[in-house]
Formats: sequence, structure tokens, C-alpha cells
Amino acid sequence: MEAVYAQEYPSLQAARDAINAAAKVQGTAFVIKKSWPTKATVTRLTLRCSKGAKYRECRLKEARNTNTQMTECGYRIIISVSASHFEEDSAAIEATAWRVKEAGSKEHNHPFTPSYTHALYRKESLEAHRERIVTLYNAGVRPYQIATQLRDLDNNGANNGGITKQ
Repeated sequence: MEAVYAQEYPSLQAARDAINAAAKVQGTAFVIKKSWPTKATVTRLTLRCSKGAKYRECRLKEARNTNTQMTECGYRIIISVSASHFEEDSAAIEATAWRVKEAGSKEHNHPFTPSYTHALYRKESLEAHRERIVTLYNAGVRPYQIATQLRDLDNNGANNGGITKQ
């Protein structure tokens, strides 16, 4: 993650992509905690660890008793516009450089886990196979058979850990 903090990025999305790439290798993920001033015109974005929320009991009595992954991790990252990098246009002010810095706790309070345990990376993995999954499902192939085919396609690789119960 240290390499991410040392650079400036041309856009907010480029900064988020760099953070996600470094976090995936490390075994963690980040989600948006707050954007300022508004979601539409962001000049500062605070990301929290995906396990950083406090668990809130909200299930029904009949629901299965399960554990939570929330550990109230205080690790935060702030992405903000670099103060000297604004391009003034007659219509709007556009940010041209974004910086990333740590905020909150400097360490995670939980062990790092494989990428398939994080919803963000499971979604990426499934999106890569989306067209194939839909085609097989529409052809009448059962979901467990689709999962088996995807697992065989990657020779039981780490990318498919979120597709099955491995």
C-alpha cells in the first residue's frame, strides 16, 4: 500500500483502481464511507476497510445464527484533490491530480483473507464469466453444474473460490 500513497493520480477512478489492486494483493478491500461535498461533485473521498463497520443485529428470529465479518476495523484511506492542481474552465472547476493518504488507525485489527472472501472481488470474478453463466443457465444447465464447469475451466484456481464452497 505504501506505493499507492507516494503517487498522484489523474482521476479519482485511477486512484480507486490503484487502491483496489494493492488491497486485493494484500487480502483486504475498501468501501466508500463518505464523499465530500456531494456524491456528484467529489473533491474528497473517505474509504474504510470492508470489515470496518459495527455489526448491527437485524435478523429475524427464524433466521440462521451466523457470524459476521465486521470487526470495527479503524483503517481508513482518504483520496483528495491535490490543492495546487485545479483547471479552471468557464463552466466548471476540474480536478487534475488526486492524492491518497492514510487516516484513522494505521493497522487493520483482523487477519487478511483471500480475495474471494470480499464481495467486491467475488463480483469481479463472476463478471468475467457472466456471459457464459447466463448462456448455460438459459440452456437449462443447473447451477451446481455451471459452478463445476467454471471450476474445471480454471483447474480449481484461486479465482473461483467465491463461485463454490471451496
